[in-house]
Amino acid sequence: MDDLDMQHIALLIGKKEPSVFKDYVDQAANRGLMPYKAVLQWGAKGGESLYTHVLNGVFVLETLREHVGLNDTEAHVLYTAFTVHDINKALNRQEAFGKLATRENIAAEIKRLGLTAFFPAWKTYLEDITSLVRGHSGHYHSGGERWIAKRDPAYGLGLERVNALLHLMRAADVVDLSHTLEENTLKSDFLGYLNVYLADSGQPVQYEFVTHRLTEQRGLLTNVIHNAIAAELRERYELIPLLYYPDGIASLAKKGHVPIIGEDDSARMAQRVAQTISMMTATKFRQFITPAPSGIKLDGK
Repeated sequence: MDDLDMQHIALLIGKKEPSVFKDYVDQAANRGLMPYKAVLQWGAKGGESLYTHVLNGVFVLETLREHVGLNDTEAHVLYTAFTVHDINKALNRQEAFGKLATRENIAAEIKRLGLTAFFPAWKTYLEDITSLVRGHSGHYHSGGERWIAKRDPAYGLGLERVNALLHLMRAADVVDLSHTLEENTLKSDFLGYLNVYLADSGQPVQYEFVTHRLTEQRGLLTNVIHNAIAAELRERYELIPLLYYPDGIASLAKKGHVPIIGEDDSARMAQRVAQTISMMTATKFRQFITPAPSGIKLDGK
């Protein structure tokens, strides 16, 4: 996935008040999480800051939240766990992941990042957070404690729910590796995790990706066109714009409900683009006009 798109993050913040995501941005992303900007990742995410990776993942989870049925507590647990899920990279220690992703180290990292302000009840759910971190990647072969049924009382959300949420952790983690619109393998892995989560949660819906691409990129105009297309598809066809790239957007559509875009759709999209440009032009123009006793005065004239 491309670098952070602050415009779309701002859109999520403004969705509703109060907002778990707004609290996350205010109390975590803009505060304690800042040191992660200096932590560069290795492996498949090499060169990307840990800060960018974490916010990309939380952004994906927030976009999915209302569609996958997460309550506020589950969102707090999931966002906290995803924030510290790469604790080996945060600690910059070349040791086995299982030895680093301990309850004690995770608790210390939550405190160090100031996530306690975002999630005051974190201690009640520390076992949940720890298991989500330990199990987020199949590569590390950690998190086997989740298969011990008698440990269910240790989990604030319950072991069954933690096992379900782990699919969303893995989905958000893997899709951040999908750096181009045409990449399909990692998007397929993401869909696998998402759809298993939905099945395990008893939700009778499955998703697939639908993409749109612009043949030319023209700076600000490209963003305006992307947003107009995404807004039209979201409002008319209930698509979920999820992954934003310079040349297009990958959206989620319910299986069996992929829309066929016709001339009427194209006309409505074009109208949205025209309206946005008109508003932007009017706003910019007003910045150069000041009231004058004798009428309109253009600055500098």
